[in-house]
Amino acid sequence: LLTPIRQFVMDRAYSDEKDLYENVVRHMIQEFSVMVAVLELKYDTPEDTPQVMQRYGVELPNFLNALELARTREKDRDIVKTAILIAHSLMRYFFVSRIPEQGAKIMLEATELAISSDNLEDASSLTMLFMSLASRSLDDSLISKGLDLVDRIESIIDSVKELPDLAVSRAIAAQKLGDFS
Repeated sequence: LLTPIRQFVMDRAYSDEKDLYENVVRHMIQEFSVMVAVLELKYDTPEDTPQVMQRYGVELPNFLNALELARTREKDRDIVKTAILIAHSLMRYFFVSRIPEQGAKIMLEATELAISSDNLEDASSLTMLFMSLASRSLDDSLISKGLDLVDRIESIIDSVKELPDLAVSRAIAAQKLGDFS
């Protein structure tokens, strides 16, 4: 559904039948994850890229809505994990479409969701994706945000060796900043 209509339907469904609504949300997010899995696994050759990019472009509002719904249901680990996987798969879309700023924003939101749900392995991986997009953008402040994410995750874990994506994130930032020491 389009955004204004979607919000009306969601508000009405939530107020009329909360349990049924939550069940529909869960199934909808699962269906989106199946769609993403099919796109990622069945259409994984370079020749398939234009078709996959077109489909991601059409479905992007739905995928972003799934991420938003997960943020309001942080205690539901299944929904959160599924939304994080959907966000993770969007990397190819943002990279190929050359819209790193928009992609970085989505990866930042997904990383925040992963951190708040104590899913640090996914947070680390998403941070690396964020930094990869941030390094391709014209907005240098994104690199600082990425380093803040790395610092936050490192302050929570016992050993940095547990999450090597954080070291890669720091390396991407260093390269972007010209700090080769």
